[in-house]
Amino acid sequence: MGRITASLNITPDGFCNHDAVVADAEFTRFATAQVEAAERLLLGRKTYELFESYWPEAARNPAHDPLEYALGKAIVAIPRTVVSRTLTFSDWEGTEFVSDITDFVADGEVLLLGSPSIHSRLASDGRIERFCYLVHPMLPARGARLFEGSRSHPSAIRFIKSQSFASGVRVLEYARD
Repeated sequence: MGRITASLNITPDGFCNHDAVVADAEFTRFATAQVEAAERLLLGRKTYELFESYWPEAARNPAHDPLEYALGKAIVAIPRTVVSRTLTFSDWEGTEFVSDITDFVADGEVLLLGSPSIHSRLASDGRIERFCYLVHPMLPARGARLFEGSRSHPSAIRFIKSQSFASGVRVLEYARD
């Protein structure tokens, strides 16, 4: 059985929005290291569509920003599982689909990126072992709110470490007890 680590960009007011991210060099290096340490990415449909529209091209173009090029190469190289009730096929090599998150079996080190609804479901089911929240100094007041509508009971998690970036991004890491 594998281990799922969830990594999520979030704002102090609890919103998850890809437009509310400080994507500087420090953040990009951190994201690259996370992807390189994983054996598989787990993505929801919306996150997958954002990735699929950007990262394959970024990985093919060495004239791109060198740090984004490296992150793109890492994302393209790793197998991806997408949770979607509507998508079943992709031309992006290394992509497979499951229609329901209950059908996903973690094998090895799995990194769940973004995908707040998948995050909430897996966390409620006790399937996430490590949590990595990147808190960005932005207040968009829009987007998906983490755990919105969740009816699960509170579950204790243990603080592992924190890290601050010069941009004001704060990385908070936790593990399930």
